Amino acid sequence: EIIETANTLRSCCDVVVVAGIGGSYLGARAVIDALSNAFAAFTKSKKNPAIVFAGNNISEDYLAELSSFLKRKQFGIINISKSGTTTETALAFRILKTQLEEQVGKKEAQKRIVAVTDAAKGALRKLATQEGYKTFVIPDNVGGRFSVLTPVGLVPIAIAGYDIRALVKGAADMEAATDEKVPFAENPSMIYAATRNALYRKQKGIEILVNYQPKLHYFTEWWKQLYGESEGKDLKGIFPAGVDFSTDLHSMGQWIQEGERTIFET
Repeated sequence: EIIETANTLRSCCDVVVVAGIGGSYLGARAVIDALSNAFAAFTKSKKNPAIVFAGNNISEDYLAELSSFLKRKQFGIINISKSGTTTETALAFRILKTQLEEQVGKKEAQKRIVAVTDAAKGALRKLATQEGYKTFVIPDNVGGRFSVLTPVGLVPIAIAGYDIRALVKGAADMEAATDEKVPFAENPSMIYAATRNALYRKQKGIEILVNYQPKLHYFTEWWKQLYGESEGKDLKGIFPAGVDFSTDLHSMGQWIQEGERTIFET
């Protein structure tokens, strides 16, 4: 069903705007950026719609520039919000919905808007039912930051042209590799958790996630949310930071190598 919906939008849109914030966009953006050609936006032949993001800030400049970019473009919208009342996303969606209806008419706009939201309640669920939008459900037992393997992430990733069946298969393989029954010495998740805990007990309160691949910048941003939102409670938790090497070696490198020894690198 996700693939069918993605193909529908791919067939009629040059651009698809993903409206969401936090877990409603970071995971999808991490995957799409990691798999995309760094210069795809500048190539003339595009097999897949351009994926752009909105509702993750309240910059008037960004919204004005996005609106200008979308004029005379064939575009669609994926609105991702469990409640439908998250300020940044609701604001962006209201502006984008109005623009889309003005450009293609209300009936055609209904076909180009997809809502990913709660199964039964909330402002977005009510609007989607009222307007007749295609909808997907955010499961009740999945927190936003973990939702990339639900329609929250899979719909945008599929529209971008990537094989979501292979992605889910890879996730299932990793789930098996990190199962509680896998012996400690062979379990990467257990080793990672134990190492972080040992370092934290030695007053290493900052973890820096390092990548040497620019396409992994948003993977780092997603990782920061996963750990910061999960662990930053009760006046405890390792502070998650990230750097893009080797670029940041020439800016942050001095501090990392010779600054305060409260850090560890992953």
